[in-house]
Amino acid sequence: MMQDKRGAPAAEKGRNLGLDALRIASMLAVVGQHLILHGGLQEALSGSLAGSLSASFLYIACLFAVDGFVLITGYCQAHKPFRLRGLFRLWVQASVYNVLCTAAVNLRVLYPDMQYADMLQAVFPILTDAYWFFTTYFALMLLSPFLNRAFGSLSRGKALTLLLALVLLFSVFTDLASLTGRDPFRLSGGCRLDWFAVLYLTGAYFGRYGAPRFGLALAGGAMGMNALLTLVLTVWPLRIPGMTITPAQFRGNNSLLVYLSAVGLLWWFARLPIRAESPAGRCIRFFAPLCFAVYLIHDNLWVRLFYIQALSPLPALAGGPWYGWLGMFFAEGAGIFLFGCLVEWVRRQLFRLLRIDPLCDRIADRIAALWRRLTNAIFCRIGGEEDF
Repeated sequence: MMQDKRGAPAAEKGRNLGLDALRIASMLAVVGQHLILHGGLQEALSGSLAGSLSASFLYIACLFAVDGFVLITGYCQAHKPFRLRGLFRLWVQASVYNVLCTAAVNLRVLYPDMQYADMLQAVFPILTDAYWFFTTYFALMLLSPFLNRAFGSLSRGKALTLLLALVLLFSVFTDLASLTGRDPFRLSGGCRLDWFAVLYLTGAYFGRYGAPRFGLALAGGAMGMNALLTLVLTVWPLRIPGMTITPAQFRGNNSLLVYLSAVGLLWWFARLPIRAESPAGRCIRFFAPLCFAVYLIHDNLWVRLFYIQALSPLPALAGGPWYGWLGMFFAEGAGIFLFGCLVEWVRRQLFRLLRIDPLCDRIADRIAALWRRLTNAIFCRIGGEEDF
């Protein structure tokens, strides 16, 4: 087993509180992205060059969020055995919040066009694609045992070669193709399973072989370059026949600059020496397991329509001094985060009191057993040996 520069084998170390801190930072950045896009801040600031650039720079600082979450998963999970229990609990969590949020906003005075079918669809967030990230992430977790085995069988040199080839193909080449207005691999800005797999394997590689020391420099350089491109292309737009060059082309999840900023932050946070019993360590240990619910609550379709888009005070403040809307941006983002964590803490207490988690585990175990019997039966029928 390779060792990282902090001394302990990456696959055998205990919980990395630095990565938990990155998980919290990523969720805060997700909320920030949604406030800028869905909360109307970007549109409200677009009336002036300074305002438009301010919104763009703020958005660039939040772009690492999606890539960061998947990188953390690969870093932490690639060396652990697959357990259906955790994935089933995640599905239950998403279904519960999707149903509760849809029901809470199901006020026909506000949304007279809401149908009862919306409530039925809320029970199946994956089949109805209620949360695009969760749907893609769930599929990635189902494939993770095979990714782990295949990637783990490679030597360090071959694993790095594969990783570089995937990044070159799905990030660099796609960035270049976007200049002609094309998306050759249909990555939809890095929102698809194939790019999530690249991120997962990236995290797995550094979880196995350790994180370099210059993570913060890499992240800052990538974000700075993205900001510089935004400044140049906004002030002096390039017009080349047959090509489309805009700042938005460098902001997809699979853009090289976004990818490098997330990888750099992964390196830096993974090396943070946070003690578990320090005040910061206790705070991180409390909030990190709760923060995924923040996404499930605030990015529910109906919550987004009712609160983020309709009630956010950011557009009204955008016409005033910069410190007014910027302060509200941070205050509203922190409020959404804390509210989501509080709701998740209450849900966990109720689930513990009602013993719902053990019930979910029993259901997951039965599904796993049924799947093993089914796959063994099919494999034996075609002349193979049981190997599941």
